[in-house]
Amino acid sequence: MEIAINIGELLFGFTDNIGRKLPRLLRTAGFNTVRFSATYDCSQFPSLIADVLALKLDDADATALRSWSIDPDAFFAQAWCEVLGEKRG
Repeated sequence: MEIAINIGELLFGFTDNIGRKLPRLLRTAGFNTVRFSATYDCSQFPSLIADVLALKLDDADATALRSWSIDPDAFFAQAWCEVLGEKRG
């Protein structure tokens, strides 16, 4: 079973998949130079993350997430997008 969770949205109210839209949003807002990149947070101990995320899920999804997290091959990674824009006046 695969479980896809947008942690930013669950924990912080971020807009789902906004990272890929940031360059266009900055250009639309009048920024001339836009540079973007991504970094990843990775954990070989997904049970710690699963315990936090499970608090926001219903019982069935929380159980499935915790079951996945104790698999010895479980691996968690989350992308964080960064965008730097410059606006010349």
